[in-house]
Amino acid sequence: MGDLSQVLLVDDDHDFCDSVASYFEGRGLAVLTATDARLLHSMDLDGLRVILLDIDMPRLSGLDALEVVRHQNDHVTTIMVSGHSDLTTRLSCLDKGADFFMAKPVDLAELYLVVQRVVGQHDKETQNDARDCWRLSRSR
Repeated sequence: MGDLSQVLLVDDDHDFCDSVASYFEGRGLAVLTATDARLLHSMDLDGLRVILLDIDMPRLSGLDALEVVRHQNDHVTTIMVSGHSDLTTRLSCLDKGADFFMAKPVDLAELYLVVQRVVGQHDKETQNDARDCWRLSRSR
């Protein structure tokens, strides 16, 4: 995806979005933020590696947003980040297609390391795929 962000945070809490974006960008990882999950309907999610989703949002809940994400891009890693962290909620999110669940209040350093690991793993897979592919050459 080049210099564009590989991470999208969808959360109606503006302060949380600002904190995450600032923390991540200070460490070299750009984050797109959206405070209205309905924007997912019109976004191109193909280049994203990670989507962070809150559950309790007005107009479109995080669980409904997860369904939109899975419909558009089943390969993006989704991490639910929510204050609703009882076992039933966590299991429901994972059952509906979330890859991970992190409870708020979340430690930004921990969240960054998890996201960085996912992005780095995807980059390694892309590099391996590039090395494994055949190339035709007129001279060889």
